[in-house]
Amino acid sequence: MKKSKIANFLIGGLFSLGALMFMTSCADITATKISTFEELKNANGSIVLENDIDCEFETIIKPINVTYVNGNNHKIKNLILTNDGVDDPIALFNGSYGNNKATIKDIDFENVTVKSNAQVGASVVAGYGVKQIKNVNVTNSTIETTQACSSGITQNLFPVSVGFIHSGLSRNSNKQYVYSDVKIENCTVKGSSITVKPFEGNKDNSSGKIYAGLIAGLGSASNSHVSSSSLKIESKAYGTDMFAGGIIGKLLGEKLDYCTVRDSEITSYNTNYSSIFTEIHGSTEYVGGIVGVTNEETKSAELSHNEFSNSKIDAVATGVSYVGGIAGTSYASISQSLSRNNEISVRGQMAEKESRGTGGMAGLCSNSSISTSISRDNDFIDDCKTQYGFVGGIAGSLKSSSIVFSAAGNNTFDTKNGETRKDELSPQIENSMSCFVRATE
Repeated sequence: MKKSKIANFLIGGLFSLGALMFMTSCADITATKISTFEELKNANGSIVLENDIDCEFETIIKPINVTYVNGNNHKIKNLILTNDGVDDPIALFNGSYGNNKATIKDIDFENVTVKSNAQVGASVVAGYGVKQIKNVNVTNSTIETTQACSSGITQNLFPVSVGFIHSGLSRNSNKQYVYSDVKIENCTVKGSSITVKPFEGNKDNSSGKIYAGLIAGLGSASNSHVSSSSLKIESKAYGTDMFAGGIIGKLLGEKLDYCTVRDSEITSYNTNYSSIFTEIHGSTEYVGGIVGVTNEETKSAELSHNEFSNSKIDAVATGVSYVGGIAGTSYASISQSLSRNNEISVRGQMAEKESRGTGGMAGLCSNSSISTSISRDNDFIDDCKTQYGFVGGIAGSLKSSSIVFSAAGNNTFDTKNGETRKDELSPQIENSMSCFVRATE
């Protein structure tokens, strides 16, 4: 009986594996073979690269609509991407409206330039309609985009989502833009930069959201890595919410794990401040070495086995600001993560009574936990004009959260405002606890 069950199990497993290999090979067999830039530019549906493609700095204006892309570990290089209207996202590939099923895999991009003034998304690899992106690498590339604004008496900035692998925006069947949680695995970004430039119009009546990550503006990621790269977002508009992360701007899914950001720089500037705003909410910034903010509604989310090292975060804020080595604000549990040898600074003229938190793991940890993690050799700089500041080696602020089996040590704290509270672990603890935690030399 036992032998029969084992035999059936093995046969079933082999059948499933064979079926998977058959389906994959069928997708490749039926796909259009691409070997030149002209074939790439005019492609659609299911495609497979036959060789490396040097685009010789030609420009593609509209994304290629695909259902399946297999790069066969080939490279696309020397390409320019741009858009022909402010309502168009820009990326090399898009899926179908309301049908997030496309897969993009096993492809390298080198020396790609993206220039956009899109009100929605900008990316090298993918825009909307994509389900999975894996084994994709981007090197020596740039994205430069500018916020767009609605017309009329009250000008409101459109949301912007930017990332080299995926922008984070999708389209439904009504062609309305919605946030998209694409599964990103085994992707890298190296020697590349993203710049989001500010809208220069009526700053006092503007608001908007910027989601920016070197991997994706929004989404989830696993085993993805960033090195020697930079992300800079800037807004001059009052009331803009800014989400910036070395990997992802805002985590939509349940996991962000086994990711690293090394030798990189993240800057988030909001430079609009006026005395008339001293009693009301200014712009909000969530800036993290790995992720800007996690989804508050995803209670089971986890940030685990992540590393932020030898890097720099510089945030200039006019309102609520949370900045951390792993996460700006985390509603997810943080575990087995490392923040080491970084410079993390917060500057600015904030509205009165606006709070800020800066930490090696998280600026704010809310309704969650930090465990088995280490924050060491970091330099924290706080140069803000309001007194509601908290700087901690592990977390700036803990709210209904816990720190367990974690350590912080050899961190430095340069607080220009004498009223800023600082602590090697966390200076603000509300309805929270810590145990088996130590500050080390």
